[in-house]
Amino acid sequence: MQVQVRSIHLKGWLAILVAVSIFFAVAIGLAILAFGVFLFLLPALAIASVLYYLLPRPKLRPQATPRSRGEIIDGTYRVLDEADSEEPR
Repeated sequence: MQVQVRSIHLKGWLAILVAVSIFFAVAIGLAILAFGVFLFLLPALAIASVLYYLLPRPKLRPQATPRSRGEIIDGTYRVLDEADSEEPR
């Protein structure tokens, strides 16, 4: 099965000019969109930072007393060599 797409047939410099024009149109559109988002976010961030500065700080909770530091957890262990690791358990 063959699929054919019919398009505008442009040749030479005209094709390059159309491609560059489309590229710049998309770039300018993205720049306008980014500028609009920036204009929306800038006041929102300014208001949020002022509110954060003006709101009361949370009170610090007293530190929890650490558990008994005298406890020692004891265990047994053994060092394995490469020869020991090849043995089945």
